[in-house]
Amino acid sequence: MSLSKLRQCFLPLLQSGLALTLLAAHSVIADQDGNSLPYRECFESTAKTYNLDRDWLTAIAIVESSLNPKAVSSANAVGLMQIKWPQTAAHLGVRTRSALFDPCTNVDAGGRYLRELTDRYKGDMQTALAAYRIGPSALARAPTEPEVVLEYRRRIDEQLDILRPAKSSSYPNNSIVVEAPAPRIEPTPEETPAATPATARTVELATAPSPNKQDAATPVAKPVNVETTAVSGKLKATAAAPHCDIRELQLQSLSTHHPAKREQRFFDWLAANGSACSTSGLIKVKNQMTVWLGTAAGSKRIVSTLDAMLNTP
Repeated sequence: MSLSKLRQCFLPLLQSGLALTLLAAHSVIADQDGNSLPYRECFESTAKTYNLDRDWLTAIAIVESSLNPKAVSSANAVGLMQIKWPQTAAHLGVRTRSALFDPCTNVDAGGRYLRELTDRYKGDMQTALAAYRIGPSALARAPTEPEVVLEYRRRIDEQLDILRPAKSSSYPNNSIVVEAPAPRIEPTPEETPAATPATARTVELATAPSPNKQDAATPVAKPVNVETTAVSGKLKATAAAPHCDIRELQLQSLSTHHPAKREQRFFDWLAANGSACSTSGLIKVKNQMTVWLGTAAGSKRIVSTLDAMLNTP
């Protein structure tokens, strides 16, 4: 084969892979301004391709992997959307395990699977979510919906409420128009990705403390939000009022994949703003630790500070 023909064969493949990589990189760069979560463009592109809701896809990825593209479960579910290798990945057209670590490739595979499941269940997104979580075969065998499915939906709805608090997170069964059914080849049911802390979906919800409990230790001294203003040609630091913006905490926590950095950002936000949160707000914050902090979810200083705040009259 001539060199020109080789180029004609392989150049489109190289360009396609390069395009996905550049799209993911551009998405990360664009999100460094702190205004949106990582890989936004991957979710937007996939949502458009498969006629799905971008925020719904993002919420699923948050619950599945804490938005960590390198997440791997003990069941070998890989990446942002926790696509199981090799059965489900092969069914979705992903031929190599390494490709699942590319954010846009992984999100596209997850979107394709969700589109297929939504079509399979005639637009019923809640049933599609259940099948995504435990697999269509397991779902068909279950006499009633397992608790793990109910908890999975609850966590996704919670993320949606934070992503867009002005909109309802409850999706009606007919919220997506079925255009053309996807092939109904049934992949191996998904397993619980135990190695990814964000998918530890059976963790009990935090509850408000009993009034009979003793007060916890005083929390660590709180750093102060600082704003710098120009006064008479000089810089003057002024304390910013604490504010309980959980969407801001979500952005700060999930905008890095490093466990220590996530933990530090979570703690800094809590120390600066936790005092402005109501009891229900603090409980909501505590419930996000497993989802947003990954392997740092057991941070002792965060837990002790939250407990102290919850026990403060």
